[in-house]
Amino acid sequence: MKHILLIIGLLAFVICGGCENTATILHGTDPGCRDASDCDAGQVCVNGECQDWQPQSDGDTEIDNDPDIDITDPEPEGDMEDPADGDEDRPAEAEEETDVDESPLPDGDLEEDEPIIIDGDIDPPEVDCHITGTGKVLSLEPLSWSIDFGSVLLGEVEVRYLTVCNAGTEEFNVTNIMQRQGDSSEFQMQSDTMPITLEPGEGTLVALLYEPRDYGEDHGVVEIQSDSETPQVDVAVHGQASSLGFLQVRPQVLQFRNQSGRGVVALDNIGVAPVILESIEVQPGLHFSVHSLDPGGDTGPWTMDPGHFHNLYIDFDGDVTAPDESCVLRWSTGGVAMETTVTLQAGDTVVCAEPDAGPDQTVTPLATVQLDGSASADPNDWQGQGEEWFQWTMAQKPEGATGAVLLDRTARPIGGQWSSESSPTFYAELAGLYVVELRINPDDDIGCIVTDTVNIMVVPGNTIHIQARWNEADCDLDLHLIRHSVEGQTDAPGCFTHSDSSNVNDCHWTNCNTRNKTAFPCPPRGCPGPSDAPDWGDTGSRHDDPTLDIDDIPGTGPEELNLSLPAMGDYFVALERYSGSSTPEATVKIWLFGVLQATFSDVSIPTTHHHWNVCWIKVHSAADIELVPIGRIKDSGDGTTRDCYPEEGGVPAGQ
Repeated sequence: MKHILLIIGLLAFVICGGCENTATILHGTDPGCRDASDCDAGQVCVNGECQDWQPQSDGDTEIDNDPDIDITDPEPEGDMEDPADGDEDRPAEAEEETDVDESPLPDGDLEEDEPIIIDGDIDPPEVDCHITGTGKVLSLEPLSWSIDFGSVLLGEVEVRYLTVCNAGTEEFNVTNIMQRQGDSSEFQMQSDTMPITLEPGEGTLVALLYEPRDYGEDHGVVEIQSDSETPQVDVAVHGQASSLGFLQVRPQVLQFRNQSGRGVVALDNIGVAPVILESIEVQPGLHFSVHSLDPGGDTGPWTMDPGHFHNLYIDFDGDVTAPDESCVLRWSTGGVAMETTVTLQAGDTVVCAEPDAGPDQTVTPLATVQLDGSASADPNDWQGQGEEWFQWTMAQKPEGATGAVLLDRTARPIGGQWSSESSPTFYAELAGLYVVELRINPDDDIGCIVTDTVNIMVVPGNTIHIQARWNEADCDLDLHLIRHSVEGQTDAPGCFTHSDSSNVNDCHWTNCNTRNKTAFPCPPRGCPGPSDAPDWGDTGSRHDDPTLDIDDIPGTGPEELNLSLPAMGDYFVALERYSGSSTPEATVKIWLFGVLQATFSDVSIPTTHHHWNVCWIKVHSAADIELVPIGRIKDSGDGTTRDCYPEEGGVPAGQ
């Protein structure tokens, strides 16, 4: 734990830049024991005391000397589906509920709504976990799956702590704690090196840092993976900047390089309330002077409404012996007094680093994108071997691209963190625009523009690309593409089936999943497989066959289907709710020739083993493809029941 505290402290000092604001640091309790490793064999740490426990003959577990602690058996797991239905790895369709203990925290614990403001260092709370059940029980302190930072002043940093606890009687491994980037880069996270084994009563601390950079709402997710009874926990984090004005000053270093002349500093109110620019003063004012403020009078104060700007012009007399000076701007908003300093550099020393995030790229979905920041330069400090000199951030990505996480060469998530990685990678799971920002040299953030961005455009390379997503987990939706009546088809019409792999006209999870383990080694027709995949178009050729790239069972998608060389005729798209307790709203998007042509959204399939017939794909020629909505919800029946007439029966989608 010591090494992570050092990392957090250094990170806080860099981000805050030696902040002068003062705040109270909250502490947790100081138990006699922290985890089972502090106790004798056969004991666990409960409320700071080592206590004995032993299994009872009836299967229950008692903790001696503390009758107030309630240990109960966990809920029995739901039944698994009969593998005979063709989907043997899928969870049961029984509904599952997760109970969260919302009782108040004991005295001394860090409550969820109590912020910790950085003051040049971080003093984290003690790890304080309690045993509340039997088996491999993962719990969180504070007892919430959501962390709200509330309102934070723009540019300031606030910290919250989350403890991942083993609240059961068996050890388990926390395999990874990661921040899913792309929602907001304003959040940063630090934790112990993973994987880590947690004994009963033991926990691991996670520090979450939030620095709002604009006045929009910020959202993020911390994902905790383990081999406990809850293999994945998502903790939502959110916050926003306080409703104040904010004076953005760029640049904060004005360089003259021993040449007389005039420089300009741009002043913008990027906040949501007025800013009062109280005064502008050059110190000591021997060789530099304020020429004018445009627009604005010669004397202040000046009021700047949200979105308004001034250009500040500063003159230098060109004296080659002149030392550097400063221009101090004093301003206020909502009763908060602020001061910003612009360095006026007379000499020719270059102070600004030059980040280079690499060239823009165009790739296809599911590609692993390799970034390259090795051309970045800093005239003041070239990176040494292993120096944490790069900070890569996923600034923008398509909605739902949760798998697009920036990784270093060891597959460690590094988004929004300082690292030595000059060439990270990420998985481009969805079509659309990805924007990655590179910031270099944490010691060089002195007002220079030290960021660069690179655009990654992910464009489907197939003639037809279909993507399905939904907004809630715990529901397995399956995407189907049905060859209904096309050139060269011998049996007509082609039909949708629930899970019949022998239906050669329906491409879906049982016969078309190119990532299914049965695809390797390659079947006789070549990869991708599996060996019983539909053989459309030219017999024996893989190039004109449909492929299902992703079959997402536990999450929220995406599922993706492709067809490169469609024969002329009619196809239809269907989405089935195979199993699960939730009833999410689903969205299906269709690209033709690499261009997004249609989005069918906000449709719920209310019952398992029902399907939504989305639309027709009518291929009139190699260059003429038409999309025609269907929009009906129908009963899928059993594994062999066929829906051959997608526009008939059922109910309209959305009703």
